[in-house]
Amino acid sequence: MQIRSKNSNNCCSSGCNCSSEITESEICRYCKSSGISVKGQVLKTFLKEEWSKDIAENANFSLCSNPGCNISYFSNRENVYFTTEDLKLPIWFKRGAEPKIICYCHRITEEMIREQVEKHNLTSFRDIVLKYRKKIVCNCDRLNPTGNCCTKYFYAVINDTLKSLGRPEVEVPENCC
Repeated sequence: MQIRSKNSNNCCSSGCNCSSEITESEICRYCKSSGISVKGQVLKTFLKEEWSKDIAENANFSLCSNPGCNISYFSNRENVYFTTEDLKLPIWFKRGAEPKIICYCHRITEEMIREQVEKHNLTSFRDIVLKYRKKIVCNCDRLNPTGNCCTKYFYAVINDTLKSLGRPEVEVPENCC
């Protein structure tokens, strides 16, 4: 359910325009956690049609970074708040996200990554994605709920799995996808 009281009349090589700067308007009013700046194009991917149709692709929103908060995307300036129930896809770090998608461009879940590391000894983004898909595409700025690249999260799952197997971790590349 959307909480809406609308009263308003480069981190990676893929070319995204993300920013780590947090302003007062990017603090979730419900849990007081910082928000992650995202453009409307990301909301159009994640919100159900009834909500996404009125969002401009270049609109400025934030994603609540608190896993336990029911708010997903919000704009304090516009006084618009969407909850996790307004989403058509789960946000991997939010409580109860199922499936836990790590790479949204390829719909690769945490479970799929762990399986490839454990059963096939694969330890790179490229090798794991190509085990499930014919080619690699990178559209993180639109398809990832943060609007940023998933590479560091993808490798966090790889390294967590390697650690649980008593094996050395692999280096996380700096490039996107």
